[in-house]
Amino acid sequence: MTSPFQQRNLSHRQIVSDYLDGLLAEKNTLHLPPVSQLRKRVRCMHFHPTPEVFLQQSGTNKFRCPDSAFDLQAGEAAIIHAGLPHGESGYADSNGPFHNIVICFGQSHLNVLESECRDGDSPEVRSGDTYQTASAELALGYINQITHQTSHPNRNSHLHINGLLRAFFALLLEILENAETYHKPYDLRVIRAQDLISSEISNPKLSVRFLSDRLNCSPDHFTRLFRQYADTTPNHYIRKQRIQYAITLLQDPSLNLSQIAWSTGFTSLNYFSRAFKDEMGYSASEYRKSRRGSQLT
Repeated sequence: MTSPFQQRNLSHRQIVSDYLDGLLAEKNTLHLPPVSQLRKRVRCMHFHPTPEVFLQQSGTNKFRCPDSAFDLQAGEAAIIHAGLPHGESGYADSNGPFHNIVICFGQSHLNVLESECRDGDSPEVRSGDTYQTASAELALGYINQITHQTSHPNRNSHLHINGLLRAFFALLLEILENAETYHKPYDLRVIRAQDLISSEISNPKLSVRFLSDRLNCSPDHFTRLFRQYADTTPNHYIRKQRIQYAITLLQDPSLNLSQIAWSTGFTSLNYFSRAFKDEMGYSASEYRKSRRGSQLT
């Protein structure tokens, strides 16, 4: 008798395999919205510090981005770039109710989430699985290279993107096929919390209380649950995600440190500066100077 995880895994493998077959036959549709207005606060939209890959199984996902909109239909894929504001509305279609899978990334793992919703609502995660593997970094690298090709196109970009897509989905299928090696049991509430942290990373009110209220459990219970499955406290995880996002923003010379502190949810520049140095061992200014120096050499 197969477990719920094994059933999900078999379904995910089939979806990824079908899309990969379509890629190889050059028949599949990929949506790549313009890379614009990154990390901007836009009404009714949110963004994540890492990219997301969407595969639509049934129904339609209506995406809204600052400078574009598109309908993700059954059998199609989309990449939402890191930092790109977007909103979603799900609808049933002739293929069935709304259902998709979303692949999102951590430093040494990737999550495969299933989302559902009623017509017109924003999709919500209903189940999810985490795969702990060093290959997650390589998979993320493929997607980041696609973003680079999208934002800096040249006459060969479509060839690069097609090759990167094939490499990504082949690697994802390999990870899913070796589920017994890579799968890490996870509580759905922790996955939802991590998703909330990603989408609310700029919110200074993001806290254990904020998350536990959204997940309908007590702060103490949520902290124990998060620590059990994520091997760290939620407060430390939030701070680490904010610092990682700050590192990305520090590479943008148009942003000053106060703007970066505000964009990453810190309530003051002093608090951001202390947290950055505690986490990284050097100041944000020193990091930015070292980046400039490396670019000049």
